[in-house]
Amino acid sequence: MPAAPLIPRSLDEISLAKRLLGRDAALVRALDRQAVALEQLFAAIALFTMSVLDVAAGGPGGLPLVVACALAVVAFGLRAALRVLDRRDCVWDLIIRGRDDVPLSAVRRELRRLLDPRRRESLARCYEAIGDEPSASGRVPCRACVIVTVHVVAKVRPELALVATLLRDEAPSVRGVAAARQLISTGTTSLFGRDELMLRQDLQRIALLLRDTGR
Repeated sequence: MPAAPLIPRSLDEISLAKRLLGRDAALVRALDRQAVALEQLFAAIALFTMSVLDVAAGGPGGLPLVVACALAVVAFGLRAALRVLDRRDCVWDLIIRGRDDVPLSAVRRELRRLLDPRRRESLARCYEAIGDEPSASGRVPCRACVIVTVHVVAKVRPELALVATLLRDEAPSVRGVAAARQLISTGTTSLFGRDELMLRQDLQRIALLLRDTGR
């Protein structure tokens, strides 16, 4: 996507988020950081493009300048990707707290992803397969399947199966879907720890949220 239309839209989103949520809201700060990271990335891409054109035209910069600009693009690209993940986590938090009605494009996009039946089915399969050995081909439904503490996960199989079942309901609560996605996608959650009680409580909370179709 071209930088010119993207940056103004990001700034408009930040301005709207500040009015709706307040300047100190976690999502506002995440959107700010994302906008800065994207600006840096686009600037690095522009410098890389100019350095390539300069070399093609026989300019004095040469290959070292191209390599330096390429490394800058990679570094700023990684930073931008991390900022996107940070923003996504903040959107999940907002939805889990029941603020899914906030009219921000970042929230609307995430709501569509969370409620998409195919994505929910994929998430349900992940919950069913957590702790299982990889298939003969080495494939797993998601990374959580192989990096959890197996003996901890084995003790909460009923709770994992319940979450999977509720995710397949025709109209589960989006708060619960967001909580289920967050648990399995964020490396600092109880799913990747060794505290069985905390994991069981988190899974029970997710099940309650999935059943809460009042929102």
